[in-house]
Amino acid sequence: MDNATKWANIKSMRNHLLCNTDWCVLPDSPLSAELLDAVKIYRQKLRDITKDFENPDDVIFPDNPLIGG
Repeated sequence: MDNATKWANIKSMRNHLLCNTDWCVLPDSPLSAELLDAVKIYRQKLRDITKDFENPDDVIFPDNPLIGG
């Protein structure tokens, strides 16, 4: 698989993971302030994946604080 395809797959997974936590950042979210902060950090790490990694083979997705990993 070429790097362009790998990056496309990574971005697709990233977008899926972001969508799965969209509800967490809504004003009526039932999360505690501590967990909400952890989710916000997680979401930022997801958005930064394409900046933090130069090689798609090196990408490591952050742990989701809602499921502990």
